[in-house]
Amino acid sequence: MAPTTIALAIPNTPWVQARADSMERVRQSLGVRRNPEDDGFMSESPYGPDSYTEITERSSNKIWPRKMQQWALDTKADWFLTLQDDTLHPPYFWKALRAMLPHIPPNQVLGLSSVHPMAPEIARQGHRWYRTQSWLVGWAYAMRREDLQEFVSWTDARPKLVEACNEDDLLNRWIHASNRYTWHPVPTIVDHDTSIDSQYNNDHHAHRRASCTWRDFGEGSLTDTDFWLPSGEPRQLLVPAVNHCWFCMERPGYAASHKTGAALCRKCLGEMVQQLIVGEMK
Repeated sequence: MAPTTIALAIPNTPWVQARADSMERVRQSLGVRRNPEDDGFMSESPYGPDSYTEITERSSNKIWPRKMQQWALDTKADWFLTLQDDTLHPPYFWKALRAMLPHIPPNQVLGLSSVHPMAPEIARQGHRWYRTQSWLVGWAYAMRREDLQEFVSWTDARPKLVEACNEDDLLNRWIHASNRYTWHPVPTIVDHDTSIDSQYNNDHHAHRRASCTWRDFGEGSLTDTDFWLPSGEPRQLLVPAVNHCWFCMERPGYAASHKTGAALCRKCLGEMVQQLIVGEMK
């Protein structure tokens, strides 16, 4: 069997100094450097990308994602991976990524931006994956070439939707419409440096950091393909809307924290109060 090929594209705004500095850090972290022979890029890691580009065009986010996707298709790589220029990764990122990819079923998308608040509990239970339909966030995801081609065809047929939505919103809509799922690893091997101002005024958004990362796990485990073997079909987690109960993840919230926005429904709140009363009576 031929080795899996990966095409990595990183959007970057080098005219913003903080982004330019972060991009240099990301290159070093991922083992990518400029090739002095052709002014392109080359990977220093034997596990690194087979194709690499940086998207530096000064254009709308309705335009450059489509060009990035076409570049990935033109490489003929098996997988398209994109990371933002403000992501964080372990030094063994590529080896760990290649260990997990064989476990992603066909027609599914890899959401490396694993931000669900339930992820630590999934990891505590010994599971390696959860699914959403869909909570893919644009700063770290990957998909097979066949799925990327289908997504591009789907968006090209919907220009009004493209004009109304950003890149990851489009992907999430397509994932839901095509009855796919986003698979999220626990732990993930990508985090988000939120000390850098968002280019799209998303600094106020919740869940901008990964909720369960490589930092609490050993390199030997994360780079072992058996570590990522799913224990049955991964649990599907609902995307927690502002008014969702964060305890059952099923019913509308009734009471919410002013500090975090986390809400509880009437039923879960009542059960907690009952447990407290029973506990105090014992």
